Amino acid sequence: MIEPWISELWPHWLRPLWLLALPLLGWLLWQLWHREKRSGRWQLLLPALMQQALLSSGRGQRYRGAWLLLGVAWLLAVLVLLGPSWQRVEHSRIKRADPLVVVLDLTPAMLATDLPPSRLEQSRRKLQDLLKARQEAQTALVVYAGSAHTVVPLSDDLMTSRNLLQALQPSIMPESGQRADLGVARAVELLQ
Repeated sequence: MIEPWISELWPHWLRPLWLLALPLLGWLLWQLWHREKRSGRWQLLLPALMQQALLSSGRGQRYRGAWLLLGVAWLLAVLVLLGPSWQRVEHSRIKRADPLVVVLDLTPAMLATDLPPSRLEQSRRKLQDLLKARQEAQTALVVYAGSAHTVVPLSDDLMTSRNLLQALQPSIMPESGQRADLGVARAVELLQ
């Protein structure tokens, strides 16, 4: 079992898929390191005594240090790309909520006080709570009486929706009636 203080010293990787690049870079470095021995295939043509003098000419040791330096540089680059962090960052995997269209009745019956202060005020309070709960989700508001109207189109600008809720009164509706079917049709239209 790892001690808690040791696990705090080990970084958390923000982009761990970059670890997959390490074997590829290792293979590439190996190929570059041994390239000189394979280049030109002169070993097959020259006698063994002449190969040392003609093929290496003292450059091999110098180049090996350069390849080692290149390998360390690649390793550091991959470590940077991994995004080490000593603070745990929780990525939100929660998908934003689906769009919602609220259809509100704005007939004069909403002014009834059977639910004090009024049905309309109760509806406003419930809508405020709903908007507060859907902070980053798209929400639209449609009102209806004899006709249906979009007050707020699908948007995540909830401040506008909250401000417009207070202005909603049955008196602003151009036609009297109770056409909920028009409100639902407008809501479906917005969702499509």
